[in-house]
Amino acid sequence: MHHFKKPSVFYHCTSKKKDMGWHRSVPSTEYHWSFKVPKFGNGVMIHKCEFRSRLGTANIEIDTLSTTAILCDGHICEYAVRRNGIYFIGYELYYPFGVFIELSRPVEKLVEPWTPWSPQQLKALHRSKDYHH
Repeated sequence: MHHFKKPSVFYHCTSKKKDMGWHRSVPSTEYHWSFKVPKFGNGVMIHKCEFRSRLGTANIEIDTLSTTAILCDGHICEYAVRRNGIYFIGYELYYPFGVFIELSRPVEKLVEPWTPWSPQQLKALHRSKDYHH
């Protein structure tokens, strides 16, 4: 995860085998973790990530397949937190001639926009802050 700018973002990622714990972003820093890409045809590794900030909430699921190495330059997948949501930075497959020939091209695409906090969530958040202080 990178490109953290103000405001601070709290995030938590887990997989079936790993819990990376909650982290707080520091502007202009990066957070990294590594995991093995499944061998060709051997299933999917799923990471679920939750993001919380004053902008709202965002939840993404990162499905890692044996083809992920192709879509992530140098086997490094990047996700960026931006003002309007969470972005994937890598490559996407496309078929310029309809079928048969598959190519990849660079892409930065929004995978999950921020969902604004509901009044109930804000109320609960303020209550929990009051309780802890």
